Amino acid sequence: MEELLVVIHDRADHSKRSLSIPFTLNDTVQSIEEKISTKTGISPDLLKVVLCGRALERTTFLKDLLLGPTTSLIAFIENRPSPSSPATDAKGDTPLVRNTPEIGSFYVWCKNCHDVKRAKLRVHCSACKSSAVLVKKEPSCWRDVMKSRQIEVNCADCNEASYAVFYFKCITCNEKGAVLSHIRGNWEHAECSVCLDEHTTYLFDFGCHHMVCRQCLYECLTFALKESRFVFRPPFGYTITCPYPGCE
Repeated sequence: MEELLVVIHDRADHSKRSLSIPFTLNDTVQSIEEKISTKTGISPDLLKVVLCGRALERTTFLKDLLLGPTTSLIAFIENRPSPSSPATDAKGDTPLVRNTPEIGSFYVWCKNCHDVKRAKLRVHCSACKSSAVLVKKEPSCWRDVMKSRQIEVNCADCNEASYAVFYFKCITCNEKGAVLSHIRGNWEHAECSVCLDEHTTYLFDFGCHHMVCRQCLYECLTFALKESRFVFRPPFGYTITCPYPGCE
């Protein structure tokens, strides 16, 4: 059975320790919390398991987290709430709910694989590079993850407010890759605007409501290179127009 590295942070005294937990991909966050509890004696109710700056739902399966061979989970020991004072949100009347972000809905160009690959989003503290962080808000747009100093985090290692640094890793080889923000996963089996193929894994979004498959984009680029059909569009420089007939 494989082992997963879990770094446990105690918020009371700012101490931390590492544990190796046996796991399978069918384990859930809840079962990992129970395994941590068995080894440490800490109640599962006091544990908050974190990945990529967000607390994970207890029903989340590890196989859905796209964990790499060097990926570790962070487990925070929370202060025990008073029985008469249940956890509430900012309005003070609704129990807090753990939210798991969508993980793995990105694409990168992976130099190691020499191909476009699905990617996973990861985050660390801008000050000390630690991954033991909690983001103060979830990224809502590409600017949040591609520009610096957009999302604040609380870092458990340097114990101060800092900013999130996001990066992307190939899910096949776990290497960092350049994110391709114009690629969309074709989860809904949308048709390519040119060839009408609906079985492609992902589509290229040209920002004009037309999306094309990889083969059609390749043919468009080949034609543009051969015929010098590039257009100048500041601030990007020379690029191609949408492959859809009549769309400029």
